Amino acid sequence: MAIANSPPSKSSWRFLVIGLMLIPSFSTALAAEEESRNGEGEVHVFDKDVFEDWGHWEEKAVETPYYPEGDVFAYHAYLTDVKRVVGTKAQEDCLPLPDSLIISPGEYQFRDQAFALQEEGLYRFIEVGEEQQQRIVYQADLHALLSGIAWIVSHGNSDHGKSHEVLAEEAKTRKIFITCGPVSGWASRILGDHGIRARSATSLTLGHWNTYDNGHAMIEVYRKDLRKWVLYDVDGNCFFTWRETPLSLVEFAYAVMSDKPYEINKLANDTRLDVSNFKGNDGKADYAFFCERMNAAVRQWYRRIVQVPMLHDAKLGRCFFDAANRQRIESYNKSFKYLEKGEFRRTFYGEVPDGE
Repeated sequence: MAIANSPPSKSSWRFLVIGLMLIPSFSTALAAEEESRNGEGEVHVFDKDVFEDWGHWEEKAVETPYYPEGDVFAYHAYLTDVKRVVGTKAQEDCLPLPDSLIISPGEYQFRDQAFALQEEGLYRFIEVGEEQQQRIVYQADLHALLSGIAWIVSHGNSDHGKSHEVLAEEAKTRKIFITCGPVSGWASRILGDHGIRARSATSLTLGHWNTYDNGHAMIEVYRKDLRKWVLYDVDGNCFFTWRETPLSLVEFAYAVMSDKPYEINKLANDTRLDVSNFKGNDGKADYAFFCERMNAAVRQWYRRIVQVPMLHDAKLGRCFFDAANRQRIESYNKSFKYLEKGEFRRTFYGEVPDGE
């Protein structure tokens, strides 16, 4: 007796369709594997172009960072931007490079070349292997001045204890290596000399205290364009914003402690740390490893170190407003002055500075 064939079920049709779809992919995979076995399917980036085009490019002298021994050149650094400044043959009436660290825009002579220093920021002049000079050109751009200082200074303590005058003199020819307190004091002095209102802004940790990293020194600068105080970490080469608005010390501390996604804006792109000679006060303890760890996770470090914001008043001293931790903070330094929140705000942020 003949048995009639049953029609395929829906599930059978589904497997058949999937199988047909996989056949081309499977065939492609087999072909690729075969090509790979034959050495023809390997990934090549542009190795053929390398060998065919090698030696066909031309060196662009303006862009190269290398110069022969004895060559004279200059470059300009502003925030993170660095570019070469091309000199011309100096004429007899060309002014020599001024002897002060901060200079006005103009055309100046270094060796036998004249350089037009029209943009504000840091300029470095090098006769390779012989002499180097650096100057900050400043006229009105606050960030040019702060960026220049940040480019000059790296975090270290080789120049610890030197006066502002000595630092300014030695900075004309080399990098300066100081920590957060001295660089903040030096930056405030320079800003004050140029009519810019600045004040000391520090912080303290409420965590475990040690002998080398319990606080941080920065500065607050009064920004006339914003009509507010803005925090600058010159030692850290940066300032901070929230949705592109610059933050004060207290605003930054709040952003850090409440995990706001604040922005870190760079003032310079120089070598950040001097790890070759970063010793403790006894001259023996080496903190190079610690500093590199701190710099590699700077947001984490700010969260530890910026827990108690403090501002300095000439009459009151260094003031804080954290009532809950008052006893612990005062135990760290008896000179720290507690102010009630309202009084702190009125004292440091309540009025527009004179002349505004």
